[in-house]
Amino acid sequence: LAEHITYVHMKGREPDKEGMKPLDMSLMRRYIAICKRKQPVLDERLRDRLVDMYVDLRKEARTNKDSTFVSARSLMAVIRLSTALARLRLADEVDTVDIDEAIRLLEVCPVVFLAKPLPFW
Repeated sequence: LAEHITYVHMKGREPDKEGMKPLDMSLMRRYIAICKRKQPVLDERLRDRLVDMYVDLRKEARTNKDSTFVSARSLMAVIRLSTALARLRLADEVDTVDIDEAIRLLEVCPVVFLAKPLPFW
């Protein structure tokens, strides 16, 4: 799915259908059902890292007028996204890579919405 979306985004058209085999929907449904049952936990080490990151971002937001607004909702968004990413990996615990990717996604989001739209939009 990610490859398809990035291809369409980069090329502005659907990819050629040759050599592509669609995913089996029953397999996708089973995978999603398994992901939904997962309840990854956030261990203390990562919790402390998130708290430190949040405090640092709040300090930076106070001193830097150009920075984006950081609230408790921002922290909750990082926690929810990192938990969802851990579910996709079928992991029992949230990992550093999940948190890093969640932060990256949230940092990129404002840029995506402010960027000049592609010609085919």
